[in-house]
Amino acid sequence: MTCAVCPITVKRSLEQLPDVSTVKVDLAERMAIVTYDPDKADPEALTKATTNAGYPSTVHK
Repeated sequence: MTCAVCPITVKRSLEQLPDVSTVKVDLAERMAIVTYDPDKADPEALTKATTNAGYPSTVHK
C-alpha cells in the first residue's frame, strides 16, 4: 500500500468476505488486522481477496 486510497481498497476487499467481522487497515505499517471466524474462513481466502483487489498479501500471526 502506497497511497491514501490503498487502505480503502484493501479494507473493502476483505469486508466482502462473509465470515470477516472487522478490518482495520494501517497505511503506515502497510498492514491489515482482520477479525474473522476461523471455523468458516481461512487465511488463504483473505490473501486471495487482497490479491484480487491488486494488493498481494501474506498472513502474519
